[in-house]
Amino acid sequence: MSDLQVAIVHDNEPGDAQWSARLAGALAHDFSNRPLLEEQPTIRLVAGFAAMPLPDELGALAPVLVVLPSKARGFTAAERERIMTFRESQTPGDDRIIPVPNEQARTGQPPEPLGDVVAQGVIDPQDAADVAVFATAVLNKLCLRVAGQKRSVFVSYRTLHGRPWAERVAAGLETRGYKVWRDENADRDGQKLIQPGSVAQQTIEQAIREHGFVLVVDALGTHLSKWVDEEIQCALKYSLPILPLVIEDDIGAAPSDIPKPPKKGGRFRALSDEQVEVRITDTDQQAVTDRYNALDAAVFDKLERAMSDRLLELLRTRRRLIHAAREQFKGFQFRWSPVVEEQLLFGAVRDCDSDATPGLALRFLVQCVPYGSLMDATIANLASLFAHQRAPHQYCLLVHQTGVSPSEKRRLLRQSGGHVLVMQPDELPCIPAALSIPATPRP
Repeated sequence: MSDLQVAIVHDNEPGDAQWSARLAGALAHDFSNRPLLEEQPTIRLVAGFAAMPLPDELGALAPVLVVLPSKARGFTAAERERIMTFRESQTPGDDRIIPVPNEQARTGQPPEPLGDVVAQGVIDPQDAADVAVFATAVLNKLCLRVAGQKRSVFVSYRTLHGRPWAERVAAGLETRGYKVWRDENADRDGQKLIQPGSVAQQTIEQAIREHGFVLVVDALGTHLSKWVDEEIQCALKYSLPILPLVIEDDIGAAPSDIPKPPKKGGRFRALSDEQVEVRITDTDQQAVTDRYNALDAAVFDKLERAMSDRLLELLRTRRRLIHAAREQFKGFQFRWSPVVEEQLLFGAVRDCDSDATPGLALRFLVQCVPYGSLMDATIANLASLFAHQRAPHQYCLLVHQTGVSPSEKRRLLRQSGGHVLVMQPDELPCIPAALSIPATPRP
């Protein structure tokens, strides 16, 4: 069963069935025009709310679009029971259901038992722009399930200058149906140094790991926050998608004090290398009475689309890298198994037992890193994992999507204490020759 699925559940009433079929066709057409979607999600139409498939009958990532009944009809007792069974079968904090009204009269708070779930606006399946916005929200819901227990957006910000923006970002995303988490402690900015293994670092790591996307509010001075920097490093460590919302800031400054606009990607080196952002310029802020109103519906549309591109790119790259590395090692007769799957960390083991070397096994610790640029922090983290793994591995390999020069590979190897090799998937076939092992096992 493919994990890329979307289910549309609708009433048996002919008008709802026909509208749902049109929506399915419009979504399929939109998905087919997104180059980052290498594998098209399967769209499954389900007639009757009582027939809603349970989570274990769907792909692991599948969101469920529930076409809301009319307010007068609501859900029957049997339908309410089925929906509640579905929701109770999910892991805590996870909700795959997206309520969808097909006419204006069905908008607003959905009928019970979906009264606590934010519904989408009315979608016109014949309006390509309307469908594109909705398809983005559906794909984001799907992709947020790839990583993070709570399938939600983590908003990282510095209290000074960034808090008003973060509050508006969180509120705006919540009205669009996203679950959002932000740290409301005001004393984080004063953290001068966060030691490895400290309570502060453990707090950040625990929070980041639970969420599926990290949105950095990159306002004036945010790059000076050790706490925000640690949140970014932790997100990179767990291969979570990150997007900076870059906010220029020369409002009210004297001409001599106006700072240069942040370069593309924002004020953090670890993010600017990726060259991905959504930006609110000074011009945007000057065009409105309250500068924070520059964060309008058009910006949220851009934000959602950028989140979607980031999520899909990371999903595609993760799947490619893992598949390529797994198949190469299996071709060398290695056994492949997850070590810490949420960090894309795997073990590859090949038995080399012989009369001369009884019980000998070759062991690789392999991490697949889906980012477009390679961070020194990623290498250091993998070297640390290699040093502290309970099961001994002789070799440590980082599989990366873009080319790295021989001189850069040597530098990274030295930086890791001689432990981490960096290779692209198409370089993996050289491993048997480099280790002087046969490409196929002995009889």
